[in-house]
Amino acid sequence: MILGRSRQARSDVASATRRQPFGAPLGIAFALAGCAQVLGIPPDPELSEPIVPGAPQPDAGLSEIDVDASVGSEPEPGVGSTPGSSNGDGVGSDNVLPPGSVGGISGSTREPVPGAEPDASAPAPLEPLDAGAPADAGPDALPCEGLLGRVPTDVILVVDNSGSMAAETAAFEAALPSFVARLDDDSVDYRIILLTRHRDEARSASEEASTSVCVAAPVSGLSACPGPQPVPAERFFPYSIKIDANDSFERILESLTAPDRFALTERGWVEWLRPEALKIFIEVTDADSSMSVADFLAQLSASSPEFFPPPPAPPSFVFHSILGIAQKPLVPDIYAADEPIETAVCSGEGTTPDDAGVVYQELSRETGGLRLSICPVTAMDNRLTALATDVALRSVRVCPPD
Repeated sequence: MILGRSRQARSDVASATRRQPFGAPLGIAFALAGCAQVLGIPPDPELSEPIVPGAPQPDAGLSEIDVDASVGSEPEPGVGSTPGSSNGDGVGSDNVLPPGSVGGISGSTREPVPGAEPDASAPAPLEPLDAGAPADAGPDALPCEGLLGRVPTDVILVVDNSGSMAAETAAFEAALPSFVARLDDDSVDYRIILLTRHRDEARSASEEASTSVCVAAPVSGLSACPGPQPVPAERFFPYSIKIDANDSFERILESLTAPDRFALTERGWVEWLRPEALKIFIEVTDADSSMSVADFLAQLSASSPEFFPPPPAPPSFVFHSILGIAQKPLVPDIYAADEPIETAVCSGEGTTPDDAGVVYQELSRETGGLRLSICPVTAMDNRLTALATDVALRSVRVCPPD
């Protein structure tokens, strides 16, 4: 894509975008591959090597990801790049831009850091969203100048609190700030809604505390953990509810339209959703759902049709999952939506999942989401950072033609 392309060509591109579901892995290839030159994305660095059986590996999960968001710097291997593949402009074959490459896009609320010196190599400051946009406006009605814009994105994190999740909840708690930092670095207009049981005492104090999650500043308004109750922040909205091994879908539905026990919401987490925002779920569990995907989708749309339209409309959200699925032999080991369901279960480094989470996999595939292994637990930071990069890329849209 070049700046001088015709208006008709841009119209064709925008039409193609609207025909594609948000679930298509990381959006549309044209918006990512064709516009790499516009965004100033460097060529792909050397891609990941296959894991050699018996050889020492730093991490059986994702490769280390550089959080440096400066455009023009040489990134680490792209999170979504398939080993050995590149289209030559910095975008892997699955259309993932390197982290930090999506700044300078209109439609974001991010502003420069006060007092920072201008950087000629950095993208231009981002324009804020138009506060006058109608409340029920869709993405195409949002302000968008130039070639690319932003869709506001609401991320619903759902974390299992069952007895086998002690190591995983601790790892999630420690990794969440990195997830948020990546969204900030990529200038995403996000909200995080966290559905899990709040930790109000030391993790070692009880089994309940060992499987609960506490989020402190700078992500939340809580000064330090543990705390008596969760505290919201400008972009963080906690709903404390216990998620058991097999009832995640039920608890999502229950909390959607019911007040929380700390009176942070009067009518459920539905009041924290934005009408114009893309909805992305991220499930973190070592088990599977007792409710079918069909029943979950039907009840979700019945509870909140304004945000989750009923059939025959396709699902209006993306569902990512970090679960007991077996790891791939190559790094990064991400399962895309077009790959079949994997029934093999992972193990290792203190993680012993009950199963591969087939029902959650089914919903991830149906909505175009990604699936990542919860093993090893030490890879949780990399898993969440990978999904943050995916969230950033899905929030990119092609501006409608003039």
